[in-house]
Amino acid sequence: FTNYQTFAKAGLDPQSTDKTVSGWAVPDLDVVFDAGDSATYKSLVSTLKKSKLPAKGYEVSSPSLESYNASLEPLDTLSSRAKTGTIVLVAVGGVLLLILVLSGVWAPKRDDEIGMALVSGVTRGRLGWQFMLEVFIVTLPFYVIGLVGGAFAANPIGSALASGHATPVTSGLIWTMVWYGLGSILILAILAALRLAFFSADKLFAADGDWGTVSETNKTTTTTDDAEAQA
Repeated sequence: FTNYQTFAKAGLDPQSTDKTVSGWAVPDLDVVFDAGDSATYKSLVSTLKKSKLPAKGYEVSSPSLESYNASLEPLDTLSSRAKTGTIVLVAVGGVLLLILVLSGVWAPKRDDEIGMALVSGVTRGRLGWQFMLEVFIVTLPFYVIGLVGGAFAANPIGSALASGHATPVTSGLIWTMVWYGLGSILILAILAALRLAFFSADKLFAADGDWGTVSETNKTTTTTDDAEAQA
């Protein structure tokens, strides 16, 4: 802070550049600070606030920072919509995948298969591992394809949606998706293996369909000789 005469000697006198300005009562000064980044700008604003300047009579602004923040407003809207869409997609996809897995291993038609395997000496643990492998075979290949495709497509799609703003795909984001996906598949496999824990041995002896039922048909054949003998 200094007096007005010092500003005038430094070439900041508005009368020297703008001939329409007259008088010294209300000088019109435009001081520019070149801040290299947003952190420096925020530090400058904080310093000015701590200096206890008058509440009115000055304004601190950064046109470039304000323009950048304005360009981010559409991204905030897009991010909000993307989060909502992601939640809906994950919920619907998770429910459909859960129904697919449960219908494959918990269907009543698998009772006969489980019963025959247990009677043949196959343990429940081995059958549970078999059911888990069925889930892995169905989900893992498509999970890997989706993960690789998403990693390569995220950057260009993100740049297109972000109107040129950088959208880096970091290793942390990739590993997060990897562990979330593998965790979900493992949970589905465990649910499939629990099918054996809830299988009751009483079903082995239950009369269901062709189990425990035998039907015989007696047929009487009449030959020509028998007909003559009867006559």
